[in-house]
Amino acid sequence: MQYPQKILRYTLDIIFPIKCLGCAKLGEGKKLDYLCKSCLASIPINRRWHCIGCQMVSPLGQTCLRCTKSIAIDQVLFMTDYANPLVEKIIKTYKYRFIFDLKSPLFYLSKKFISILSKGKHFNLIEDSPLFTSVPLDRTRENWRGFNQSSLLSEMIAKSLNLNFNDKILLKESSSIPQAEIEDKESRMKNLENKFSINGTAKIDNQTIIVIDDVATTGTTLNECAKILKANGAKKVIGLTIARG
Repeated sequence: MQYPQKILRYTLDIIFPIKCLGCAKLGEGKKLDYLCKSCLASIPINRRWHCIGCQMVSPLGQTCLRCTKSIAIDQVLFMTDYANPLVEKIIKTYKYRFIFDLKSPLFYLSKKFISILSKGKHFNLIEDSPLFTSVPLDRTRENWRGFNQSSLLSEMIAKSLNLNFNDKILLKESSSIPQAEIEDKESRMKNLENKFSINGTAKIDNQTIIVIDDVATTGTTLNECAKILKANGAKKVIGLTIARG
């Protein structure tokens, strides 16, 4: 951080002191201060898995054979649950209050999640050297927010695993209503029809792609991304999200 930025941060910390989103404990100017170690450790890691299509129990969120006929995404992994009040508060603060520094505790949560799953006998996230990307925002929304929260997390995870990252694979057109504002699955699907496209310069033939998103409820967004990726040569598409909605 440059010297003028340090002064700005110091001034802002005095006027608007950083507090933990969980217990309201005052921070000390570190990136994890929006979420203290105790509250961060209290967030439960998901250990229950189901098919994103029929919601039946499925090993590590793999799409079951019956649903593969209508669902393109091969697997959806959730780190935790959006029903947890602290998780909901973190994600909403990160997205809508533009707290850029919340990427650090969310990255810590993702490392914990991957570490726990990697101890299992049938899980290897880095098998096939997957390429990491994220669900894109349309240009208007990304300019308004100033960053793509899913892209930041995707890049951090990829770098920590020494894997490739490219957030320019998928593109999204403007004008779709935010999925969080739509309740039923059918309307969610219609809202995203033909909204995603592939970047013409992306090279994804025969690759496994891991798509990062913040929250998945019906899985519609991830599935639309998977359709485009597979139509353009991807071998396998895995969704990895912070929370299950």
